[in-house]
Amino acid sequence: MAEATSSSKPNESTGIEDGTETDTKPDNYILVVALDFGTTYSGYAFSSRTDYSENPLNIQTNQGWQAGGVPLLSLKTPTSILLKNDGSFIAFGYEAEDKFYSEMPKENHENVMLFRRFKMKLHNKMAGIPNKMLRIALEPEVASIYVQYLPIERVENSFAMTKQGTKYMVVDIGGGTADITVHEKIEGGQLRELHQATGGACGGTFVDKEFENRLTEILGERVMKQLREKQTEAYMDIFREFEIAKRNIKEVTRMTISYVTLNELCETMEHKTLNTAFENVDGMRIRADKLHIDAKIMKQFFQPSIKELIKQMQTILKNQRSNGISIILLVGGSAECGLIQEEIKTSFSSLKIVVPPEAGLAVLKGAVIFGHCPSLINSRILRFTYGNNVCEKFNPESHSAEKKITINGQDLCNDCFSTILTAGTEVKIGHTEIKQYSPAASFQLGALVKVFCSPKEEVKYTDDEDCFELGELYVPFQRDFFAHLLSFPFSVAYNFGDTELKIRATDLSTGKQTSCTLEMKEEKIAK
Repeated sequence: MAEATSSSKPNESTGIEDGTETDTKPDNYILVVALDFGTTYSGYAFSSRTDYSENPLNIQTNQGWQAGGVPLLSLKTPTSILLKNDGSFIAFGYEAEDKFYSEMPKENHENVMLFRRFKMKLHNKMAGIPNKMLRIALEPEVASIYVQYLPIERVENSFAMTKQGTKYMVVDIGGGTADITVHEKIEGGQLRELHQATGGACGGTFVDKEFENRLTEILGERVMKQLREKQTEAYMDIFREFEIAKRNIKEVTRMTISYVTLNELCETMEHKTLNTAFENVDGMRIRADKLHIDAKIMKQFFQPSIKELIKQMQTILKNQRSNGISIILLVGGSAECGLIQEEIKTSFSSLKIVVPPEAGLAVLKGAVIFGHCPSLINSRILRFTYGNNVCEKFNPESHSAEKKITINGQDLCNDCFSTILTAGTEVKIGHTEIKQYSPAASFQLGALVKVFCSPKEEVKYTDDEDCFELGELYVPFQRDFFAHLLSFPFSVAYNFGDTELKIRATDLSTGKQTSCTLEMKEEKIAK
């Protein structure tokens, strides 16, 4: 998920908005920075307030990461960080991997720590960035925003997506997943979401996996295991070469490989040379220090992920909300692959396929624009059903016996899911739902309001399958005896429509308010 910020906050955290965490005012920002912090790869982009006012597309990005001193023309770098044992920073990305595997003597490895693909380990960690200075941006959404600003003449056969009333599908093909949504351009230049974003495991890394599986079939599991674990530099070099090769499939793809290392592993572990291992392999062969791969074989590596991607797109197009779509917008790093473009054009020949210039930068640049002007989004479709856990009067005909509890002599059903809003509901930005609750017992010192989510429209209990806790807010009660005795109610306002859920609770007996912000956990969709 790309993060559009003028400064930033922790990626997945729940913070109390009590006004004391920072004196910085978001309206006084100087820069908007977009951080695309991914599990595998990461990137960034930024623009100043002045740049945006003069030209929204005047956005600065990295000019091309390098691996082993070789420019990859890559807009992202591996999510890898090299630290000293005391935690001080050494390098990030390709530079971190190169220093550890190539430049640094192995005897020095004990003095440093290399972390790769560590994003998920940062969940619920405090990273020091103020909550109010961060806005989470949905990837297909900001890619759609970016396209609105492109000059018409830059795109072949015109660019109708900027016209009011246009309905189009956004397909963001990244490394691990492809995120798909449907937008409509409405009055005032805003975007309305017609179909909630869905994701599937059909990104670029699955093409890499097919390639690795083929190498394993040819060289053997023992050779590949040794290559991954003991000859990591040679292993990474192979897949860096493949990363470049798969962008533009030729009649014959020629990849430089670590011939000496691979040959030694084959001779030691399989008692045959590298050339012998490839002797009877269809469409793949060794020539000097290069691996030659025929186009038909390269295409085979793509087929499983392309097939799954097209299946997802077809499912969305059959949905009633998708009626009237005339354009498919392809963005993301993998969208620049000619083979993927050709397959989609063939499968959806009645629709116009648009691949904007610098498709791999569409998300990052769109996130910067979104940070400057979040009001570009008018409404969103809820991905989940949201609700609370409440106690209801026990009904033996409809409630499970194992959920029965007794409080103050009254039989209640615990863990009941009380729906706030249902999945599939279209909500405008800033939409608020207000609910009232009563304490389960008299003289409570406070109440814990828990918010649960489920991709299903109908949910009975908070521990149903696929239902998960989004977060919680503790509401303290500082009441007099009379209010406690009557179990005076309290209200909770849930502010939807943004990429975060904002909650504000009010004790109706005292007027005291508490609040928090919960991340919407959009990544759950891809699971």
